[in-house]
Amino acid sequence: MDEKPRNRVSLKDLANHLGVSKTLVSAVLNGKAKQYRISEETATLVKQAARELQYSPNMVAKGLRTGNSQLIGLIVTDISNPFYSTISRIIENKTNEINYKVIFGSSDESLVKTRQLIDVMLDKGVAGLIIVPCEGSQGMIAELHKKNIPVVLIDRYFPELEVSYSCLNNFKSLINQV
Repeated sequence: MDEKPRNRVSLKDLANHLGVSKTLVSAVLNGKAKQYRISEETATLVKQAARELQYSPNMVAKGLRTGNSQLIGLIVTDISNPFYSTISRIIENKTNEINYKVIFGSSDESLVKTRQLIDVMLDKGVAGLIIVPCEGSQGMIAELHKKNIPVVLIDRYFPELEVSYSCLNNFKSLINQV
């Protein structure tokens, strides 16, 4: 028998379940119970109900409230390429350590797809972008920089743009191996 997908549990749902206000639930789940003089017993009940009902915060709504989505957009040329999948995994692990999440996309070295991925990720409210730029994408990167959107380029960069980047020096690496 096919199970019907459950709807996401909201703060309002959790508050209704407990018979308390959304503000109280929000304060507890944001670690501000003591600040709002909410008893430990009530805080424990809220946290227990949140676990039981499998509540998870709506990151888009939280991002709108705080001005920080805690999302990073990562665009590589091909996520199935072992080089880029390894880098992606490292980025995902490091961002997870600081409570950020990563949205991935593969550009397939296409300017059109790169533009689409950038637009989707910006629409999702990413806090910044990490991009393996494809040939001819200097204008897009410059536009992002001009709009003060945090961008880091990896594997490739454009010397004429003042954008952060992380690249290997393949030539120097080859010389050091000889």
